[in-house]
Amino acid sequence: MLKKHFLLLLIQPLILFLLGFIIIFASSHVLYSLKTAIAFLFLLNGLASLFNFFTLKEYQDNSFINLTMGCTNLWFALFSLINYQDFISCLPAFISIYTLFIGINFLIKYYTNQKDKIYLIYAFISLAFILFLMWTPFELATIYIKLSGFYFISLSLYLLINDVLKLISKTSNN
Repeated sequence: MLKKHFLLLLIQPLILFLLGFIIIFASSHVLYSLKTAIAFLFLLNGLASLFNFFTLKEYQDNSFINLTMGCTNLWFALFSLINYQDFISCLPAFISIYTLFIGINFLIKYYTNQKDKIYLIYAFISLAFILFLMWTPFELATIYIKLSGFYFISLSLYLLINDVLKLISKTSNN
């Protein structure tokens, strides 16, 4: 059961890491040719987040990060399939909205049950990243798109470390 639990938690950070890697290292022509793959990765990540939220009963711990990430990723997948060119050009704004949801969830998690300073620190990092992305000059959109890829990679690493620490604490309690 523990291995199955860990594999469920491992899928989401891997998909986020892959999305961040593609966004960082792909040129605009490659990003356009990968539009179906990117939409599919957002769809997979959204489904994995929602699946984790409901199967691992995270709502009992007042943790709604996976629910928020799942719904937002499903919306990203749908919007990117319909209006891919607009999606790529507005990607920094979309990532700032995504980051706002994640930052608010970390604040909720900090204040409701955890009181762990790592949630507060990551909430402030998320909120600082939002402020940085919100004022995106159109001339620098490519740089901000690459920064969005770095955000996906850092979020995936955070989720991976957090999931490993949760698994270690569960095994030590049992």
